[in-house]
Amino acid sequence: MVSFFLIQYWSMRIPTFKAGLKVFTISQIGDFPLFIGLFLLLALFETSDFGQILASWPLWVHTYIAIGPCLVSTLGLISLLTTTAMLLKAAQFVFYP
Repeated sequence: MVSFFLIQYWSMRIPTFKAGLKVFTISQIGDFPLFIGLFLLLALFETSDFGQILASWPLWVHTYIAIGPCLVSTLGLISLLTTTAMLLKAAQFVFYP
């Protein structure tokens, strides 16, 4: 909502309203990989303490999740999801509407 109101602050024109809705939609889409990544992080490490996560990080390097016929690194998937969420929420060039 903050992004939408930030864009709407300067003008009440129709194109500005549409741009605000685009940013709001893209930001909401970015919530999905963020929540999935954080859920996987909490499920894997069973804590939200970043110090404990960093201390036990090397123990989980060789864990994998089966997605269909493929094995995907758990830490790689968490990293990919949180990076995608960051790019979507910040409306970087790749995901810019």
